[in-house]
Amino acid sequence: MTWREIDFGGVVLAGVVGGYLMALVGLWAGRVPGLVAIDIADHGRRYMVSDRSSAWLLGLLSHLLNSVLLVMVWAMVILPNLSINRVVAGLLWGVFLAVVLAGGLVGPLSGIGFMGLKTASSRFALTNLLMHTVWGLVIGALYVPL
Repeated sequence: MTWREIDFGGVVLAGVVGGYLMALVGLWAGRVPGLVAIDIADHGRRYMVSDRSSAWLLGLLSHLLNSVLLVMVWAMVILPNLSINRVVAGLLWGVFLAVVLAGGLVGPLSGIGFMGLKTASSRFALTNLLMHTVWGLVIGALYVPL
């Protein structure tokens, strides 16, 4: 599929809402025993190598943009090729991204290793999976193909 064949407004809505709720879950997760708070916007700030307060907002905006782009990939490539429930497809895409993108790329770049293994704790891995599960369920529920 091309971007013209998908509901682009639905992609943007699902991406922004899913990305925002995922960020909130990460911030609030530290209050739950066994989980750790993850500030996604702060991770984005680190990549910009800046301590200005505006860098946090740019980190959040970059996360939301990434979320929209990943929903677009899901809507164009993944969803049309699966004959399963849309919410389940979103959940599976979220878990895949938790392991491959967040766990396999962001974790090592942040110095905590694959899925946070260098921390000798499962807290990062569990929080990461929770955040991406929420994201996947939200995008699966909100995005309705044309």
